Amino acid sequence: MAVSKLLIHYPVLSAQAVRYAIGAAALLAVTRLRRQHLPRPTGRELALLLALGATGLAGFNILMLAALARAEPAAVGVVVGCVPIVLALAGPLLARRAPSGQVVAAAVLAAAGAGVVQGGGQATAAGLAAAAGALAAEALFSLLAVPLLPRLGPLAVSTYACLAAVLLLGIGAPLLDGRAAFQVPTAGEAGAVAFLGLVVTAGAFVAWYAALERLGVERAGLFNGLVPIATLAGAVLIGTGTAGLRQTFGAALVGAGIVPWPAAPPPTGQPPPAGRRIPSGWEQSSRLTRNNRRPHLADGASVTSGGPRASRPPRRAVAVAGTSQGEVPARAARSCGSRTAQG
Repeated sequence: MAVSKLLIHYPVLSAQAVRYAIGAAALLAVTRLRRQHLPRPTGRELALLLALGATGLAGFNILMLAALARAEPAAVGVVVGCVPIVLALAGPLLARRAPSGQVVAAAVLAAAGAGVVQGGGQATAAGLAAAAGALAAEALFSLLAVPLLPRLGPLAVSTYACLAAVLLLGIGAPLLDGRAAFQVPTAGEAGAVAFLGLVVTAGAFVAWYAALERLGVERAGLFNGLVPIATLAGAVLIGTGTAGLRQTFGAALVGAGIVPWPAAPPPTGQPPPAGRRIPSGWEQSSRLTRNNRRPHLADGASVTSGGPRASRPPRRAVAVAGTSQGEVPARAARSCGSRTAQG
């Protein structure tokens, strides 16, 4: 928020359009260096990406700057810092399951700790309304990305979301700001836009979506409580802030909401037997593939290099085959007589 404060007097839509253009260019450069190709989104995915760009990116920053112009940064931070609670409730509900009481309690601790770290501040009614809108947009930044991540991945979702925001902001800036949309920024404004585009957009977006993919939206949302702590730590390091008892207590609350939660249990819900390692998904897939490749043989069949072959029938069945019941005693008698003659 300290960086965004530098852009209050610059056209909002133009600043954000340039920011996301820088972020998209950086992400495309990373894709090219890694020799990867971005998957093509489907129609439904494209609609979600446009909604993500309009709300979680463009809408969030417009509302955030509007809130900062009408309220102190600490007051805005307290409102937006409630996003862990929103994600802990909305994430499971959108997935058609009940929210976890433990995760909701952890989210309350993380949000409370973030609020204690930032303290209070003065705000107008319009500033609080804009901050509440920024809170909703921040939650949509994660919720709309959840159905996109399994197929597209964090890098593609981040790149497409930035491109969608550039498209929407590029259209809206001249329409709303007129010639002011092409205002030349000052050195401070240009540095703020570059920092937001390269660090806060290109780097942080990919890292956040990777966390969503691995932890789930409600558990990853708990780490939003670390944002004011990181801001405070940076202020202390550069000598522009101090950490007192109140900030230390708030950081402890955030830590209490994040640290104690263990990893998710196995898919079956049963704990693994003692001393037994759970095979990975790749190993299970390999075993299923090997089993599917084995031929299914009937009882008594064997496998040779030439394929499945029926086992040899019992000797008694071969001796009887091709003879009648009356021929068997006669052949046996002749065999016995010849052995007696030889004796």
